[in-house]
Amino acid sequence: EKARHIVELIEGVAGSLRTRTVLDIGTGSGHIASYLARHAGSLVSVDLVDERLEYDFEFRQVTSELLPFDAAGFDVVISNHAVEHVNDQRMHLEEIQRVVRPGGVCYMATPNRWRLIEPHFRLPLLWYCNVDSKPFIAGLFDLMRQEHSDNGNAVRFWAYLDLMGMPREFYLDH
Repeated sequence: EKARHIVELIEGVAGSLRTRTVLDIGTGSGHIASYLARHAGSLVSVDLVDERLEYDFEFRQVTSELLPFDAAGFDVVISNHAVEHVNDQRMHLEEIQRVVRPGGVCYMATPNRWRLIEPHFRLPLLWYCNVDSKPFIAGLFDLMRQEHSDNGNAVRFWAYLDLMGMPREFYLDH
């Protein structure tokens, strides 16, 4: 369902993916990459950890936000719920900007940190708590972060206003 929605959104902006080169950042289980691979001209998916349950697409394991691809090598770059997991979010955005061709499309999704139920830990009102002044909540949060980290990369959340405060150079429509 999510993969179909991503394809529909991108095709609504860029036209058919059938002839497009696509980069998927943050493979996870591979369900979305697998669906995209069936609709794109070509697809490469990258992640720090290989946790794929699907294997019908090209996968490359990476060691950081630096992408092992030439500049302007992709028509479409997808970062679906990946930016909140990376250590250097600025570098993540710079690399997306570097590898997407001029006139290309970037699809980026991230959880809204102001949601009532936090999606990674599934706790209500987590971001409304002041963890610095509440030792119990802070200890619980530290424990959860350790259990739900990707190679030590803690989950981070951006709200809509955080994204709007992103430096203008990362907007790919200029």
